[in-house]
Amino acid sequence: MEYMEESGSLNRRVSYLLIYETRREKVMNKRNNDKKYVLIVFGWLVLLGNLITILQFIFSGDFEKFGTAGWWISVLFVVLLWVAGSVLFSLSDDQTQRRLALLIFGFFYVGIAVMIYVYWGYAQMTLSAPGWEKFAGYLILFVIAAAIGFICLICESTNLTKEKVKREYEKRKVDDDSISPYTFLVYIFDSAKKYIVHQEEDAYHKICPYDLMKYATYAFGIADLIFWVFLIHKYVFSEKAFEPQIFIGELIIMIIGAGLFFGLHRFQQTSFTPDQLIDIWRKK
Repeated sequence: MEYMEESGSLNRRVSYLLIYETRREKVMNKRNNDKKYVLIVFGWLVLLGNLITILQFIFSGDFEKFGTAGWWISVLFVVLLWVAGSVLFSLSDDQTQRRLALLIFGFFYVGIAVMIYVYWGYAQMTLSAPGWEKFAGYLILFVIAAAIGFICLICESTNLTKEKVKREYEKRKVDDDSISPYTFLVYIFDSAKKYIVHQEEDAYHKICPYDLMKYATYAFGIADLIFWVFLIHKYVFSEKAFEPQIFIGELIIMIIGAGLFFGLHRFQQTSFTPDQLIDIWRKK
């Protein structure tokens, strides 16, 4: 009898413990979900503020006031808002919302970079070509927009890539302590490249990553080709006076466009296999 009573008491304690753990898990899940939703909402609000700030910066004409305190503050504020929004989405652990935000803002910033490049080249090749201060300002805006846009397109695959690297080296029985940093970085960017180039099987990847990279490549290539035709017409078939400073600026712009076209095209075409990466590591 005593044994049965002790056994029943133990079973009740186990049952109470299981009930307690179940309720505790439900409460923790609810708190985590609430936290996730709050982070997602604030992330979208911050990125919406980023979009509004950029549009206000463009349409107010402040983007041409290069070198002023207001110009630097606006540029810094835009970058900080983007960073804050990205951090909030990362903390939310909601891959769907994070991916959607990255693709939307990747598209937006790559588009901004293309427009800045076209406007920058047009302004440099007209009679009212900007001075070196404005030239540097356009260059800074272009670099920031292009960097943010392409970062949005490739950063989604970073965490998955780390896991792939670990599995790949474990499969080949390579000691983790002997992993070459060079090979690890090559694998990171190679996987990011594959992530962009190849379409995935979910709603957000059927169009965006591959098409964005492809359209950006062709946009820079077409714009650069038009600039070359315009430049030949300007200096060969018209009576425009040759000004070395303006010509150097035009040449820099067209070299940037050509470099982006061939670089992005090469980025999409080349690919390393895991076996090739291991061979690279062994040669190092």
